[in-house]
Amino acid sequence: MKILKYILALMLMLPFLASCDDDEVGNPNVSPQDFVTVSNRTARVSLDDASGMYVLDEYVKADTLNYETCIFMVDRKVDQDKVKALGNVTDVVFGGTGMKTDYRPAGATTNKKCYLILLNNISAKKDE
Repeated sequence: MKILKYILALMLMLPFLASCDDDEVGNPNVSPQDFVTVSNRTARVSLDDASGMYVLDEYVKADTLNYETCIFMVDRKVDQDKVKALGNVTDVVFGGTGMKTDYRPAGATTNKKCYLILLNNISAKKDE
């Protein structure tokens, strides 16, 4: 009879065990594919008037390796100060880590992915 009570108690506990799942509402839906690390990329600098962020519109020369170019937006104050310290440059070389965003600056082409960037380095592009 005692064993029957344990079996019955276990049967009653199964729904509680099944309801304890890791897929709870509110878990972040961020994946590694939402981030990109770049280095030695060239871009044109502009200022997005709507957001107040600097925009790095990436480009490659025709005779270099072909890769997907992106738009990087400088949203952190520390990184904006780095860009501002360069003066009135139009072309820069930069590196950092970008996080995908849905925000698109005004005039951005629709075929480029947009990222918010955490700059590791940025410098004015030297003419070759």
